[in-house]
Amino acid sequence: MTAAVLVLGLLIFAVLLWTANRFFAVPPGPVDEARHALLTSRFALIEAAHGAAGMATALFVPGCGVSLCLLFLVAHRPRMRVRLLWAAAAVTDAIYTLADYVLPIWNWAPPTAALAVAISAVGDWIGRRGGK
Repeated sequence: MTAAVLVLGLLIFAVLLWTANRFFAVPPGPVDEARHALLTSRFALIEAAHGAAGMATALFVPGCGVSLCLLFLVAHRPRMRVRLLWAAAAVTDAIYTLADYVLPIWNWAPPTAALAVAISAVGDWIGRRGGK
């Protein structure tokens, strides 16, 4: 669900940005009254596009936190070594280097992965103490 919110927000961002560039392109020349209205519409669409992307990313991070908390309800979790390998793979993945140009989330990947591993380790520690 969290990924769907992110994908939908980025899809809305792409459609609004494409619409602004395709149908509200600014012709060269001085800015008169007609071009001023075109510029106003273009900037409004671009601002709405950035708002949609910002909202999607703002909802994605807490959604990942909720998903991580729901992970603690699962009885069988992977071992810490496996979780650390997954976190390392998420942080150092070279396939998505194009995506870090498009997605601002890449800047949050290392601290988010570190936080997920830390919260997971605390959950394991609490689970072991509760079982004794």
